[in-house]
Amino acid sequence: MLKQISLAITAILLIGCTTNAQEQPVLPPHDVVAKDVVARQPGLMWVRRSSEYAIITARLYEEAKTDLDAITRQRGADQRPWVVVLDADETIFDNSQYQVEALQAGAKDFDPVAWRTWVKREEATAVPGVLSFLDHIRKRGGKLVIITNRDQNVTSHSRANLSALGFDADRADLCILGRGALDRKDANPKEWEAFGYGNDKDRRRRLIMEGKAEACWDWQAGDAREHYQASWAKPHEILMYVGDNIKDFPALTESIAEDPQAMQAVMANPHYVLLPNPVYGSWESRLKPAAALPSQP
Repeated sequence: MLKQISLAITAILLIGCTTNAQEQPVLPPHDVVAKDVVARQPGLMWVRRSSEYAIITARLYEEAKTDLDAITRQRGADQRPWVVVLDADETIFDNSQYQVEALQAGAKDFDPVAWRTWVKREEATAVPGVLSFLDHIRKRGGKLVIITNRDQNVTSHSRANLSALGFDADRADLCILGRGALDRKDANPKEWEAFGYGNDKDRRRRLIMEGKAEACWDWQAGDAREHYQASWAKPHEILMYVGDNIKDFPALTESIAEDPQAMQAVMANPHYVLLPNPVYGSWESRLKPAAALPSQP
């Protein structure tokens, strides 16, 4: 119930953020941006400046700890090793500084070269509440998988950015899976059809569950490689999915917005943690409002 309340509050605040974009607080020196940037991206400024965003994400991560505790208590000790799968950007990493710089530079569309440069800077900050949640997963005996649409050849920079945030990213209980060519439907149509993938993160989720995600260990060498391989070359159970986009959940796409019952099922599922992202996402391609959710009893 608390998670449902938090999600409802998020929706209300996002609407308020858009309609009251003119009411800007006094800016700290490091966050002075042109008025046209504020006007073009009120959602971005809400993420950077508001107390509400920090409260909502921290609250959701605290609730995720409680849900994870309940889920793990129901498991037997002899079951498969378990993991929590998280998205990277706007779930772990706050890239709002990149967004501000892109707007100030006059960018109108996503620039993959500028994005790669940003990732290599390793300067993303942490989404409020996430570092405590990552530590909690480890304390509960779980492992962490980051499935990201960052290209797989910049994974070392994602790992270094985590380390810069104070999180020990060089342990064998952490696997980062960036997007590779075979994850895309156009490059791997037969596998997509055979396994019924709904989105291009489904393949990597399957590899984790089957113990076949070689990228979890092939970045190491020698004894370290053997150590990492021993950790990941076995089937794992995914207990929780965390993300800021509906595609961060298995087989789902933005079409869920047409199905009130499907949206309600996501709301009620303790294995799913959905964070607000008013800056960008697959929602941008939608041309009409989401269907109304059924009224709660």
